[in-house]
Amino acid sequence: MMLHLTQELEPPANPARFMEAIWGFGTDTVRSSPHVKMDDIYGGTFEGRDFGSTKMQLLDHTLQRGKMVTSISSGMAHINMVLQRLNGRVLVQRFMDDATGRRPINQKRLRALGISDELHPRIQAQLQKHVDQTTGLLGRKVSRINIEKWDDLDARNAFVNGVDRWAKRSVQENDPGNMPAFMTKELGKTVFQFRSFMLAAYSKQLLAGVHHRDRETFSAFMSSMLFGGLFYAAQTAVNAQGRADRDEYLEKRLAPDAIARASFQRAGFSSILPIGVDFVAGFAGVEPIFDFRSSGLSNGGGIIGTLTSNPTGDLLRNLERGVAGASASIISPDYKLSQQDWRALSSLAIFQNAFIVRNGLAMMGADLPQYSQ
Repeated sequence: MMLHLTQELEPPANPARFMEAIWGFGTDTVRSSPHVKMDDIYGGTFEGRDFGSTKMQLLDHTLQRGKMVTSISSGMAHINMVLQRLNGRVLVQRFMDDATGRRPINQKRLRALGISDELHPRIQAQLQKHVDQTTGLLGRKVSRINIEKWDDLDARNAFVNGVDRWAKRSVQENDPGNMPAFMTKELGKTVFQFRSFMLAAYSKQLLAGVHHRDRETFSAFMSSMLFGGLFYAAQTAVNAQGRADRDEYLEKRLAPDAIARASFQRAGFSSILPIGVDFVAGFAGVEPIFDFRSSGLSNGGGIIGTLTSNPTGDLLRNLERGVAGASASIISPDYKLSQQDWRALSSLAIFQNAFIVRNGLAMMGADLPQYSQ
């Protein structure tokens, strides 16, 4: 399959094409589409189509489509696609620089990627023999790998697997083997919903980085913080549009110390450290220090706060507060529906956290008093 795909890419109009054929970088929205999934248990039927699918399969198909719409509308799907493609090109170039002697790769890192000391020089030889390069502003760069021409199959397989492992660690992709045992249980999945990235990053980024302790690790950690901070600042600026307290919100959320804390929390290597700090701080009655999750959920604090800092807990809290506020404003003439009540109510809407929808809902409640009276 790999040889067939790569042979079809002549001439290489775009280097990203042969990387997609070999590794599939940047193709999550295509490969994860619910339209192409089949379930052999129920007679090989397509999920979502009335070819014998059960009602639960149809429901799951609808939920998966909603999940994809949320991912695309939030912008995360396309951000991840760009990062995966850029990261793939950087890693292939990194191996080429190692083969030419410009920047050697740490042997300990190579072993962690499944590349033995015996296979390493064989990969270098194949890269020097078959890879096409062009001259750019920053020197020579890879234009085509020509993987179909490699005659050392063991070296080719080790190279492909090594790049794949490194890429899925640099731009993290989760798999069941990264998760703790409790994430196989429904209760664990509910409590730690939207925290699977953090849990997988503990071994994939934090422990791996501590193990390597090299320049590559430092560069990856700092880059992760930089891009995490940039995305946080951009997301905050967009989310502030339509809010009645826009200026105060931006002043608080874009303060230098807030950006620094958000950059650390959103960096993959921070993993369980932010939630651990806030868990301990909750016992001292301190508000969460790292309260900058991209989902907008609280980072917890203490036992109850940590266990309920997930979509289920957030839904129940907002349902209670929103219904109570709306009921009080109807029953009591002295009670005025506030912006906080409105935010609780609007958070129950579908796709309420997506860009534009979130701003529109904020504008609808901008004229309400800040606090109930």
